[in-house]
Amino acid sequence: MHDHSTSDIAAFLADPGFAAWVKYGEQHQYWTAFLEAHPHQREVVEQAGAIILAAASMPIHYPEEAERRQLWGRINSALQAEAVVAATAPPDHAPVPLQRKPRRHGWWAAAAAVLAGCIVVPLLWQRHAKVDNYAVLLRRAGLSADHRTEARNEGNKPLWVSLPDGSSAVLAPGGRLTYADDFTARNQREVYLSGAAFFEVQKKATHPFVVYASTLAVKVLGTSFSVTAPNDKPEVQVQVKSGKVLLYTGAETHSLVVNARQKAALTNGQLLLTEKPEEAAKATPETEPSALAAAEQVPLTFEDASIPEVFSTLEEAYGIHINYDKAQLSHCRLTAFLSDEPLPEKIRLICKAIGAPYEINGSEVTIRGKRCN
Repeated sequence: MHDHSTSDIAAFLADPGFAAWVKYGEQHQYWTAFLEAHPHQREVVEQAGAIILAAASMPIHYPEEAERRQLWGRINSALQAEAVVAATAPPDHAPVPLQRKPRRHGWWAAAAAVLAGCIVVPLLWQRHAKVDNYAVLLRRAGLSADHRTEARNEGNKPLWVSLPDGSSAVLAPGGRLTYADDFTARNQREVYLSGAAFFEVQKKATHPFVVYASTLAVKVLGTSFSVTAPNDKPEVQVQVKSGKVLLYTGAETHSLVVNARQKAALTNGQLLLTEKPEEAAKATPETEPSALAAAEQVPLTFEDASIPEVFSTLEEAYGIHINYDKAQLSHCRLTAFLSDEPLPEKIRLICKAIGAPYEINGSEVTIRGKRCN
């Protein structure tokens, strides 16, 4: 580690370790201890960190030809002004010993001042701006708009999203979920999340499923879990309903295993378990339930339940609409335990039990059975 006890902003910006802490929370204990030992550097650290975060969230701007000509014109004007000042300065008649003249830095200082007006000021203007974690994620992944699929929930109810591998997600209002067009052809099935979502993952041991949210990655083989990642905050929360997930930041150097009925969070760069199974059993209901509360109730247990009751439960949990002939199917009953299967598999099992053909089209499910077999 570098000795930053007397460093300026430029030195912090040039340190990859400092940038990794700001963006990914790496070496959090070291930098926390550094600030405690050198409180006089806190303002410098905050300014350097703000510049790094702002730069990470800013789109790269390449000036047009006219802008470049104007910029260099301003630089040349500054140089000419300095030359005029030097030429008109009164001569010094006092005898001066012969010595090497120090290099003049006025010309590049003038140019730097002009450039600062174009580059540094916008960065400082964004010093307190909220960072767009989602945009940073997509840019880091190299996913161009032409080679990705994005789902947005612009409504006020949960939105069910079917993924190409048979997995599914329930996206909370305001949430966004993106994946590459060649999603199933990659070694890892990777999705990028902003907001909150509940996932049911199709088991595929050779192709792990990874959710990237802010600076956290959630890696699973097959399970159901929810992730909450506000777009403008670094904190991320994960709740596992079944199976097991691996949370990590950076290149899996900081990781945490979260088991079924456990909760974990990434806070201040640290991965922590926030609730254990025995604590979850004693927990009282929240005063403000999650927008995904219904989906998070899986596994679903039905005991001699009517089909309208079953379909109503699925509609509420997944934000879908099920079309069926209520008059014909209202007398059908179902006893079943539905675990962490993705929604299409749940629909298939239910329709097999009542002997009804079905079709799924987006968030619309159509059941064509006329009576129970």
